[in-house]
Amino acid sequence: MSINLTSKLSPEELEKKVSSLHFFKEIAQHDPQQLRAMIQQSRLYSLAPGETFLRQGDQDTWLYFLMRGELLVCDPADHSRVMGVLISGEVFGEIAVITGEERTMDIVVPDHIREVIVFATNFASLAQIRESGGMGMETKLIVYRQIVQILRWRVELYRTTFPNSELAKVPFKLISHEASGDITDELEAYRDYALFLAVRLQQLNTQLGPIPSASANPTE
Repeated sequence: MSINLTSKLSPEELEKKVSSLHFFKEIAQHDPQQLRAMIQQSRLYSLAPGETFLRQGDQDTWLYFLMRGELLVCDPADHSRVMGVLISGEVFGEIAVITGEERTMDIVVPDHIREVIVFATNFASLAQIRESGGMGMETKLIVYRQIVQILRWRVELYRTTFPNSELAKVPFKLISHEASGDITDELEAYRDYALFLAVRLQQLNTQLGPIPSASANPTE
């Protein structure tokens, strides 16, 4: 595994790489400086065929974006049991960073893929709602809105795949906040809903198993 610290790349190179990720487009439009601050807290991974990138039991604060190639979600006890496929453009690892719990599957590079590029941003500075950590409230709100969208989409896949499962019938709700328009209240509502959805997805993964089919990023 090759880890290229993003600080070693020029700002132009970094922004060009990250600009292909839909997740960051709204942040770039709202405040390019905030995007650059996020990039400076990020990593770029180059992975080789057959390499195991993440393992069951790992616990960290990194949110991952597959920029190039393909990754397999594998049974930790037997990598020949492929539980799911991640394709270019997908976000992954969001459940663990939202819940703060250990990762439950191994993420492996297929043998036939020559190179995989993964971008990772440290979610720690975004998780603290009332502390800056260098990230503005508007930026955090943009991130949490997108995470909620991704988690809702994943739950919807379960609802479609397992239409008779009561567990998959998660109530979708609109996020509301105080009439005063306090952005902190709205942000906390999105954070709480993201946690609710992430915990429910953990339950779905455990009881129904991961959904094995590859799928595109819902934010594209």
